[in-house]
Amino acid sequence: MSGEIAPSAPIADAWVNLRTGQMELALAGFDGVLMTDSENLDALYGKGMVLRATGQTDAAVSIFRKVLDVSQQRLTELRAQHAGRDTAIGFENPEEARFMMLGRMIRQRLAELGVNVG
Repeated sequence: MSGEIAPSAPIADAWVNLRTGQMELALAGFDGVLMTDSENLDALYGKGMVLRATGQTDAAVSIFRKVLDVSQQRLTELRAQHAGRDTAIGFENPEEARFMMLGRMIRQRLAELGVNVG
């Protein structure tokens, strides 16, 4: 499971390619990461952004839905790990904050694509 907050070099390179409009290289970079870690949220989100940018809306929606599902599952697991402890987790916990913000970002991307996720 990819819980790291700092992106790996291949993901960082793929994001640079995305930002500079090199969509084929970006997609190849994200797909390369996903070959070894199919639930890497950074690579999945990046792939969704490439697909959206290249007009592959249905594929982007599918990827964004997967990111939302995986991030919400990880958030639920994280909260379950902390259940019953004296200290509640919240935005002071970087992992929880990351999954909460990622969920919000994905809902925004899906809304931009005309998908209602409630």
